[in-house]
Amino acid sequence: ADTLASNSVTSAKIANSAVTYAKTSGVSGLVPLATVNVTSNTSAVMFAESNVTNAFTDFKTYMIMMDGVRCVSDNEDFEMRCRTGTNGSSLDANSRYHSTTTGVGGNPVAAEFGAMNRFRLNYNNVGNETESVSGNTYYKEEWQCMIYLHGFEAYKRLRFHGHQTYMSSDGVDRGQYINGFHNSYDRVTGLELQFTNQNNISQGRFTMYGVA
Repeated sequence: ADTLASNSVTSAKIANSAVTYAKTSGVSGLVPLATVNVTSNTSAVMFAESNVTNAFTDFKTYMIMMDGVRCVSDNEDFEMRCRTGTNGSSLDANSRYHSTTTGVGGNPVAAEFGAMNRFRLNYNNVGNETESVSGNTYYKEEWQCMIYLHGFEAYKRLRFHGHQTYMSSDGVDRGQYINGFHNSYDRVTGLELQFTNQNNISQGRFTMYGVA
């Protein structure tokens, strides 16, 4: 209610958390919500109320970017599972996940994974080969993926679609379009991302965005 002097509101004086999504009406784009940086062995990465504000109610569509993801062991698949309940307290391990992959680099170029207990996000197993070059680690096999997700609300099916690029354990460069749905009407309150049987993620950056 007070009068501000001219030029008194500078960027340096505005707190980083002061401008929220609710105050940016009409602005569209990706709104960063949470980032998990894995730098040492981690069994799984989870997005839920504990690290995503108002998960998952503020947006109709969410996006997850996974960059430079590597497994401790070779020849692994990457998976995603849904959680329900307060703060994603309950893991849905029932056989109601359906996903497909379509791409290039080996046969078959299309595959369907139905009635599984998790989403399978790649077709060919992911490799983890490195090489020492001039005293530096050359990461030859990493997994990169971007997916959009819809339908977190109750009485809807969570669906996702996206694409990925990686090198499989046989040294072949691969890329696939992926999509799928969760055959449940429960509200989804968390997502769990991991390699097969929670074999440790050794490194990677996982970022969730709201799509405004």
